[in-house]
Amino acid sequence: MCWLAHSVDAVPCRIAFERGKERHFCFLAISMGTSGWIVLAEELPLKPHYGAVRVVAPLAGCKPRIDDKHPRWLHLRIRPSTIPFIDAAHGKAKTKALVDGRWTLAFRDEESCKSALSMILEEANLQGNEVERRLKPLLDLERNLYCSAPETE
Repeated sequence: MCWLAHSVDAVPCRIAFERGKERHFCFLAISMGTSGWIVLAEELPLKPHYGAVRVVAPLAGCKPRIDDKHPRWLHLRIRPSTIPFIDAAHGKAKTKALVDGRWTLAFRDEESCKSALSMILEEANLQGNEVERRLKPLLDLERNLYCSAPETE
């Protein structure tokens, strides 16, 4: 169980990971430093603003796209997560083997779908800016070394 720190921003949605088994979640896109995640959490009915995180996927490379024919649907490319999970049976952290895939999230209206898309784009932009900020000194150093290297003939 975890507190949904961004629960004010969470957008209710539905997704079916298996045919005929649609589930309700709260959708969040979160970035912190150079890391970013798409989070699907189930809000606990007896504890508002608390929930259980059920699914986490990397934010980078998710290529969000609103469906042309169904403006309440958001398509995402999902890459395997690198976040380990605790195996309840053994109490050890494991990394679940996942494959690349696609999610289609259904939102209650077009505005909610656009809000989720905006959240993804904003968090991905923050993540990208942080990566760029951290790489800049390395790239500047490489550029300076390349420019100051004596030419050989």
